[in-house]
Amino acid sequence: TTPNRTVYVSNLNEKVKLDVLKNSLRTLFKQFGEVLDVVAHKNIRMRGQAFIAYPDEECAAKAIKELQHFVLYDKPMVVQYARHKS
Repeated sequence: TTPNRTVYVSNLNEKVKLDVLKNSLRTLFKQFGEVLDVVAHKNIRMRGQAFIAYPDEECAAKAIKELQHFVLYDKPMVVQYARHKS
């Protein structure tokens, strides 16, 4: 995937409430730069996934490098660049 400022996170624990999950992701990812947005949905197609938007690619690159397989709510996250910029 082409480097961009949006990070795609998958393999998230689907049992965690959406607002709790989004707050946890924001807290976790803000150590690499300002988090502009956290997008996660509860529908079947998007469960267990989220998008984190940063102001620049450098923040996204750091987050991907540092948080790959980080265990959040008992599941190792899969972190990569989003296919589409947000």
